[in-house]
Amino acid sequence: MMIQHVSDFMKKLWAVCFLSILSSCKAQEYVDVSLNPMYSDLVDSRIVLQKDTWAIGVTSDKNYQKQIDYVLLVPGVGFDGPEVVFREKVRRGSVIKINKVLSKKGLFKAKSYLSVNFIEKIYSSYEVRVKIRGRFEGENYGLDNQYFLIQDVE
Repeated sequence: MMIQHVSDFMKKLWAVCFLSILSSCKAQEYVDVSLNPMYSDLVDSRIVLQKDTWAIGVTSDKNYQKQIDYVLLVPGVGFDGPEVVFREKVRRGSVIKINKVLSKKGLFKAKSYLSVNFIEKIYSSYEVRVKIRGRFEGENYGLDNQYFLIQDVE
């Protein structure tokens, strides 16, 4: 009888653990963390594109409607898929200004983006983002310095 009780307890424990992990995976919104002292000096800084970069219009719609939720600046070859509404090259030398830092907690680590706008006013009707891929405390604030060079940090 004791073994059956322990077995039932273990099943319930596994179910609670599984549901906890599953609930932590639900879609979370990005939060503006720009006022955090770690990020605040970066706001209003400029980034100069060092190489041609892809601007990719992305939809978050589950049915992949052709609505653009944001534009992502992607180094290298970029990406494609049903969530991509458009792909355009942005030329080397273009300048963007950092408006805010967005972050959300992931299952294993936080995901962060810079929300930016182009000085040339291209894509001005969309939120434009640059993903922070490396350590924010590291060189060039976690951006690939082959593509993005941050200037004017206070």
